[in-house]
Amino acid sequence: MEKGFDLIKTVMNRVKTRYEKILEDYYPSYASIGFTERNLTFNFCSQFEQLWNETSLHEKNLVIWQEAPIKNGDKKDEHIDSLIIDGNFVYLVEAKRLNGSDKIGSIDDDIDHMKKIAAGEYLLRDLPKNAKFFLIVLVDFWLPRLSENQKSKNELRQLFFEHCKGKDFSVVFNAEVSPSKNISNSEHYYLMCAVAEYGV
Repeated sequence: MEKGFDLIKTVMNRVKTRYEKILEDYYPSYASIGFTERNLTFNFCSQFEQLWNETSLHEKNLVIWQEAPIKNGDKKDEHIDSLIIDGNFVYLVEAKRLNGSDKIGSIDDDIDHMKKIAAGEYLLRDLPKNAKFFLIVLVDFWLPRLSENQKSKNELRQLFFEHCKGKDFSVVFNAEVSPSKNISNSEHYYLMCAVAEYGV
């Protein structure tokens, strides 16, 4: 099974395809509420697991856990949205809906947590020795089809791209989800993924 950036791109392509199949039959929202972040991590992890199961000769079990708790001094209730352990490869996954400039600050906090885990400053239980980390930010984004808000929303997406670059993250996936029928008559829907590697 491929590893790292190539693997993440493959998984994201499968996530996009999965979303398109779901949205052919089911629209999981009302008006402009959007889709909850948990669906990003759920679909990413489930597609990762399916791909893993399609390959053979695994030396160790695959670990996937949602809201894995972080030990950070006396602070409680901190977690990583999703944790994947595949041998010595550790994938830390955080998800955000990019629907306002305040989310950039939230993404900053997520990146900071992931970097501190990779550096050993924050602790997650039972990580492999000499772990190779991939830090992943999953984002979904709605873009108006015809609106005066389209420019400001596109500026928000550009801000996300620039911010990732400034944090040494590479945007490895940026694609519109396009089922045969429109998801929304008023908006386009995009999935994006930024990744950084540590110890690889």
